[in-house]
Amino acid sequence: SGDIFSMDNTTFELNTATNGSGGALFLVNSNSGSFTDNTYESNQANLNGGAIYLSNSIILSIIRDEFNENSADYGGAIFL
Repeated sequence: SGDIFSMDNTTFELNTATNGSGGALFLVNSNSGSFTDNTYESNQANLNGGAIYLSNSIILSIIRDEFNENSADYGGAIFL
């Protein structure tokens, strides 16, 4: 099981998942959490979720986050 988490006022820039998913964040089996006022800029993944990849995860909220120029085969910004 995952933990309750919070991520605020963070910048993720120029991150790469060259052989997988989640260029900036890869979250699997995470419980409740929140993202507020984060920026995801020019992240990329070869498969899924250029900025964020979620699998078996529950996100309660994404508030005022900015996604700019992220890329992936599926889900340029977020893959659920």
